[in-house]
Amino acid sequence: MSPVPTPGARPCPHSGRKLLYHACPAPGESAAGVHALVIGISQYDRRRRGGAQVMANLPGAATAAARFARFVADELRDPTGVPVRTVRLLTSLMPDQTVPDSDEASLEQVQFALDDWAEDCDRHPGNVAVLYIAGHGVATALDARWAFLSPAGATESPYTFALNLTAIKASLAFCRARSNVFVWDVCALRGEEIPAYRTGNVGLTAPDLGERNRPGAVDQVTIMARMGTRAYSGYGREHTILSRALIGLDAAEARNRLLHTAGELLTDGQYAVTARRLGELLLPAMRRLNPAMTDGEEPVVDPRDSAAGINRPEPPPEFAVELRWQPGPGEPPLGVTIAGPNGGDPISRTIGAGFSLGLAAGEYRVTAVRRTSDGTERSSFDLRVDRDRRINALDGADVP
Repeated sequence: MSPVPTPGARPCPHSGRKLLYHACPAPGESAAGVHALVIGISQYDRRRRGGAQVMANLPGAATAAARFARFVADELRDPTGVPVRTVRLLTSLMPDQTVPDSDEASLEQVQFALDDWAEDCDRHPGNVAVLYIAGHGVATALDARWAFLSPAGATESPYTFALNLTAIKASLAFCRARSNVFVWDVCALRGEEIPAYRTGNVGLTAPDLGERNRPGAVDQVTIMARMGTRAYSGYGREHTILSRALIGLDAAEARNRLLHTAGELLTDGQYAVTARRLGELLLPAMRRLNPAMTDGEEPVVDPRDSAAGINRPEPPPEFAVELRWQPGPGEPPLGVTIAGPNGGDPISRTIGAGFSLGLAAGEYRVTAVRRTSDGTERSSFDLRVDRDRRINALDGADVP
């Protein structure tokens, strides 16, 4: 829910608007922040004069959107430290569904929300724009992408009621926000199944030609379930495959969710989830959830090689580290000390052939003391922990 405005704060531009989360800056605080728009379409309209429903309902789309919006509000931490400022949630619900603090994802409301969200994102060059959409959609290898709203289920011209995702992405490139994160959780069609009429009716106003030299997004990350095939957005009633892989279904899955564990240590030595690691781990994670996936059903993370930070979980995740050592005949145990990244108490162990422990993501200094007949040998090395590792306890080299 939206907090009570701080007395003396600058005028709030969100008065009278329904937001899942709202935290405008206090006096003297930077206006930079994360602005998220989250849309989930579970209910698709039926034709009024008989005939089959063009698009089946997707129970998991609205609940996945609600979970994602809550994740952004409660747990998303931008690696640069800017706070979450606004989260908008729009849903189209089936009769037996309830989603607190959401607005109706009608054609008009979605257009208003897009415009308001884009305006918020454009207010400061340090902003981060997040757009999540779950429902039926289209994706091709040629970067043609749409997401269908509820009325598309009752018409032979569904693109009249579609968000043009590619056009939205292009418009956001001229927004002052330094970073854009798009999560498009849509059921994709093969390219040859897309009809000739495909002009999306809902989108952002094209940027003013006179402002094309303004600062735009430095980083744009797109995350999709799969490209060029049908995705299983309706896989579950409480989630979609993509949403469950990214944020999990509940607290019990926090250890494995990708927006917590698909990260690396950045140049500042801090751990953050990146597009590069998401590109490596998304397909295996989705296959664990749905073993029936075929080789042609691949998720998309674009740009896959980007090290731009998306989330810095607090506390950082813990990974399994195994230190291996092969002692000689009759050789005494090896002494190992692991100094933590934040000046905490070091961890000291003596090992015969090896031992395993869980370490929070970060940089460590490992010192090994080996006693031999000729005396004592000491070796030290730096250990970077941002994934499960098995290493040689004497020199830190990865071992099979």
